Amino acid sequence: MTKKKITAKPKTVENGDPVPAKVAKITPQKEVSSIKESLPIPRDQLESAVEALLKVIKTREKSSSLLGNSSKILLTISLHRILSKKRKNIFIKLPNPIYTTASEICVFTKDAGPNSIEKATQEFEDLFREKVGFVPKIITFESLRKDYKQYEAQRALCGSYDLFLSDDRVTRLVCRQLSKVFYSKKKKPWDIRLSAKNLNKQFTKLLALTQWNISGNGDNGIVHFASSSFTVSQICDNLEQVILAIVNKLPRGWANVRGLRLRTDDSIAIPFYLNNEEATDIDLKDAEEVEYVEKNKKRKSQGGFLRPKKTLKVSKKRKRPKRETKKETTAAVAAVQ
Repeated sequence: MTKKKITAKPKTVENGDPVPAKVAKITPQKEVSSIKESLPIPRDQLESAVEALLKVIKTREKSSSLLGNSSKILLTISLHRILSKKRKNIFIKLPNPIYTTASEICVFTKDAGPNSIEKATQEFEDLFREKVGFVPKIITFESLRKDYKQYEAQRALCGSYDLFLSDDRVTRLVCRQLSKVFYSKKKKPWDIRLSAKNLNKQFTKLLALTQWNISGNGDNGIVHFASSSFTVSQICDNLEQVILAIVNKLPRGWANVRGLRLRTDDSIAIPFYLNNEEATDIDLKDAEEVEYVEKNKKRKSQGGFLRPKKTLKVSKKRKRPKRETKKETTAAVAAVQ
């Protein structure tokens, strides 16, 4: 009996806003009894790739002075066709979280008033200490504007923390203030409701997530899903969840995946899946893509994102009188005399 490939309609995730409660339920259909039944890649194939990457990491550690330091394990996803929808964020719940309270975490918060950086910082530190039992680095919006104006300051800030969160009341303002280094390093802050009563529960759910940002500008994507300090079994468990999210949430589905590779930030890539055969309907856009394209067409036909409310009247330039030449001036003076 052949197993049918299970697909699901992709769900739209709000732009940049993680929705942990919804994303946590990754398996979309009730008839799927286990993750393995819906995975397009066998478990032993994943284990072989993970073991090969860990060997590469150990070899590099022996030849360098970075002994004992864990490395990020990344999944590189190559697609047959670039997606029409831009800036799509997929949040995936991992069985083995890559972030914990031992991680370096920074939270951007709203201000408590003008010139109140110290007051607001103390208030939010007390809030986390009371409700979460953990105090992350607190940076108010005013402090971000004043103390991190320069690109080098933001670059150092980006490299100092593993995860950035932002008070949902100021996320849009914070994102406008951040430099491109946060986006190139895939460290755009995730929303957190600091005014929520269940802050501890919400914070714990966020730590169990990872993000796949589909920019729509290229055919490659990267997902950070594990650490080299994990066991082979833990890495494979997380990898299965990421692959399952690709199957169920990627526009155009699994048929649009050309290849998968494992790597770290500075290692060679270990390929473990390759599909050069293109489906006959690969160029057919997903319903979500069609909706996105139609919305953009409508905006363009209306004159862009910002239409002027009133048509400005262009006033005609007044003609300046010609300047008299020296010869004409001399002749006029002689006539008067």
